[in-house]
Amino acid sequence: MDENKVMYSPFVNEAENDVPQLKKKEIDYDYLVLCSGSSYNPPFKNPNLIISTRAVELANCSDRIDKSQKLIMIGGGTVTVELCGEIIDKYPDKEIVIVHSRESLISRAPKKAQDYVTNWLLKYNVTIMYKERVILESVKPVDHEDGTQTMIMETNSGKTIEGDMVFLCTGILSPNSEFLKGDDNDDNDNDNNNNNIKKEKESVSIFYYFFF
Repeated sequence: MDENKVMYSPFVNEAENDVPQLKKKEIDYDYLVLCSGSSYNPPFKNPNLIISTRAVELANCSDRIDKSQKLIMIGGGTVTVELCGEIIDKYPDKEIVIVHSRESLISRAPKKAQDYVTNWLLKYNVTIMYKERVILESVKPVDHEDGTQTMIMETNSGKTIEGDMVFLCTGILSPNSEFLKGDDNDDNDNDNNNNNIKKEKESVSIFYYFFF
């Protein structure tokens, strides 16, 4: 570890005119790994995150789950499975419906894991709708005479689903790589080249690494 260095500095794209002027320092590299995170649907991730209000946001979401009886999960990947597990652990009597476009949950996992997860969810009476896609444009709130509100949506096969709360768990939207974009007037076609990050030779590699 003696040869490692930790440097603290904001990344600044010089194409932006309103950034403060910082002391520049070039860093040579053979492999550049960009660990800049990713974008996901709220409430799991919020692009306008303010740490001081994040706790309030999550508390409001928790309160909505507490007051809801029927929860709809759109997507059948790891986020859906983990969220279902957390909710069932605290609210075993909640009605949960998973709407998934594929033939099995967590489809990239080994079959043994798929079977275990599926059997566990079915044990808690979770409804799993396979090979169904929710038409996102159809999702809308419905107000009831008693003052409550539910969410209603349609699938590609024409089924109508209604629930108290909907979670969109359809995967990573994109890696956070906007800062890599250079000046719009730059005619250079190299996607890995902007005012701050440059590939000096073809043998130099840039890797993206992000969690969801």
